[in-house]
Parts: sequence; C-alpha cells; structure tokens
Amino acid sequence: MPFAEIIGHNSAKMLLKSAIVQNRLAHAYLFHGDDRIGKRLLALRLAQALLCESLPIDHEPDACGTCRACRQVETRTHPDFLVIEPDREQANPQIKIELIRDIEQQMIYRPLIGDRKICL
Repeated sequence: MPFAEIIGHNSAKMLLKSAIVQNRLAHAYLFHGDDRIGKRLLALRLAQALLCESLPIDHEPDACGTCRACRQVETRTHPDFLVIEPDREQANPQIKIELIRDIEQQMIYRPLIGDRKICL
C-alpha cells in the first residue's frame, strides 16, 4: 500500500486517512517542513488514494498502487492530476505566472476520469 511505503509522518498519514474515511477532506493541504523528508511523496500518495479506481482488499483508505489511475499519478500522466513545478532550466528556478494561469484554467473544468481534480 502506498501510504505504508512512507517512513514516518505517522500523524499526517493518520489525519489524511481519517479525512478520507469520513469524507471530510479540506479543499487544500499545505505540506511543509525541512527539505527531503517526504512531503512531496506524502502528497503524491494522497493524490493516488483519492484517484484510485479500486478499493484495496482491506478497505483501508489507501491507493492500491496497481490500477491505471495509481500508475498514471505515479508517472504524472493522469488527466485529473496537475503538478506545478518550477522551471529547473533557469538559473533561479521559479514557478512562472503563465503556469499558474494555465492551471487555474484547467481547474475550472470537471474531472475527465474520476470525481475530483488534484493539483500538487
């Protein structure tokens, strides 16, 4: 299970799983902390859990990790999963305003496959 692959972040994982089970997800989550501690991975696994097409056998609020949606999120090719990243080719990497405007425009429309869109 994808959440189980994450080392640490136990309180964050419990909070997110509880929100999924109770269907009380916030419209946004802010993952913050030191560099290279797994914030992006945790956010990615949350996206997989929310977009997963098959409920795992143990009915945990987690992604199966093997369905088409889980694989597409992993490779960042899912049409309902948008990623904002700075332009690494620049000397001073930053997120361009054009990218934000494009994401805003894409978020207006309904999801193509699932029942939600996710932006990381």
